[in-house]
Amino acid sequence: MKRTLIVLMVMALMLFSFSALAEAYTAQTAGNFEVKLGIDFGGDFDTDSDSYDVDMGYSLIGEYKYAYNQNINLGAGLNYQFDRDFDDVDGDFSFTTVYALGEYKVTDSPVYLIGHLGYGSLSVDSDVLTGDESGGLYYAAGAGMTLDNDYVAEILYSRNNGELDDEDVEYDKFTISVGMRF
Repeated sequence: MKRTLIVLMVMALMLFSFSALAEAYTAQTAGNFEVKLGIDFGGDFDTDSDSYDVDMGYSLIGEYKYAYNQNINLGAGLNYQFDRDFDDVDGDFSFTTVYALGEYKVTDSPVYLIGHLGYGSLSVDSDVLTGDESGGLYYAAGAGMTLDNDYVAEILYSRNNGELDDEDVEYDKFTISVGMRF
């Protein structure tokens, strides 16, 4: 738990440092913040020994983005997945993820392609799935659309990796999110 907390604090420090450097580098083009609410559609929570279906859940997402050039945005984000229940067993779990992001804007269109790469911290509360928890690699790919310059809508496929009592964990899901740009 201490290791996870230290890693999250270092990642948060890197996020703020990256944001400050990015803003200084692109002084002529200011970045922006986005706050989004996501609906996570089911998915599978797989361990080395078993697979569990997962109920729908919700995510709260915060991102900072800046224009690297005319078609590419870079940035960083934080995604908190609210606790979600297992279908098959009593208990729930969540991931808190810190990530770098890249967007490619399709020319003359409000549509863009998205990629995320980061670290997700796992938390499990279950009588069946017990043991030491640790996070792991997070990645996502999808597409988004800018609506009226102040709003965004996105669809993502993502995978969170982690460990639970020395077993590898993979959580795959699709997310539809909507948000506001500041």
